[in-house]
Amino acid sequence: MKSIIYYIVIFGLIISCQTKKVKQDIDIIENIPFSKNNFYKYDNGYLRNNPQKLDSSRSYIYTIIEPSNENRKYPRKIYTLISVNRDKEASEYFYEKLKGKNLSFIEMNNKIVFRDFYRSYIGKEYHKSDINKPRNKEDLIKYLKSKNAKYKILSIGKSEKADVVKAKINNSFYEIVVDSTFCKSYLYYNEKDTIFNYSTVLFTFF
Repeated sequence: MKSIIYYIVIFGLIISCQTKKVKQDIDIIENIPFSKNNFYKYDNGYLRNNPQKLDSSRSYIYTIIEPSNENRKYPRKIYTLISVNRDKEASEYFYEKLKGKNLSFIEMNNKIVFRDFYRSYIGKEYHKSDINKPRNKEDLIKYLKSKNAKYKILSIGKSEKADVVKAKINNSFYEIVVDSTFCKSYLYYNEKDTIFNYSTVLFTFF
């Protein structure tokens, strides 16, 4: 009887750990507080080795991207997909397993300073209308209203064909880029950090 109870308890723990791992807030705006346990952790050597650019002695990246098979210290590549010569394995991983999404965070000296969300609309359901897939500033405002978010638009600009919206959303500073083929959302936990181009660091890292 004791052995049966033991296995039930162990099975329950395994299930709870798996559930915790997949309970991630993979959305344009942050709805669930960040938890390190839900992400893979990598050393952010670029920021750590460039103290002249950022006042930091230690930096890490947390992401949903699994470690590379070649080197477990680094994540699998996904942003190579935008190049002309696409990697089939990376494409399948990104579009099939991750559903065309990525979510990453940058930690500086034990403090999360930046949240980066990216979603590609390319795929079989590209033409399907979805309120969670804003393609312009009007769609983005509809999305925010659907989330009952408190927001204030600070500025709206353009980056080629994409709309670039800077806004205070739920008392946090966001820069959101929406286009017919993708959405990028940058959350700065401290507005003064907007002077740093964290998104470029993550782009080169992946």
